[in-house]
Amino acid sequence: MARNHSLSISIYQRHIRLFRYLNDAWIFVQLMRPELARRGAELRASQNKKKKKYPVPKRDRSVTSGRRDQEIGDVFVSQYERGIFETHIISIVSRVETFIQECMLLGLHPVPKTPS
Repeated sequence: MARNHSLSISIYQRHIRLFRYLNDAWIFVQLMRPELARRGAELRASQNKKKKKYPVPKRDRSVTSGRRDQEIGDVFVSQYERGIFETHIISIVSRVETFIQECMLLGLHPVPKTPS
C-alpha cells in the first residue's frame, strides 16, 4: 500500500522514529550490561573501606553523599540485574504514549497535503 496521503506519511515517519528509539534503547542496554557487571564486580572486590563523596541533588543545590566502593558496586550490580530494564521500560512506555498522542492529534488536526 503506497503512502500518498499526508496523514499516512506523517504517522509513518513518527512510527519509524519510535522504532528507531526502541531499537536504540535495546542496543544501549545490551552494550551497558556487561560493563555494569564488570564494574560492579570490580568495586565489590575493593578493599578500600574509606567512603568517597558523590554529588546528589537537594532541593535547589547539590550536596555530597558518602559511599564505600562495595556499596557503589552493589548499585552497579543492581542496575545490571534489573534496574537498567526498569529505567528503560518507563522511558519506552512514555515514548509510545507520546507516539499515540501525536497520531491522535494528527488525525484530529491533519497536516496540509504535500504537493505532488
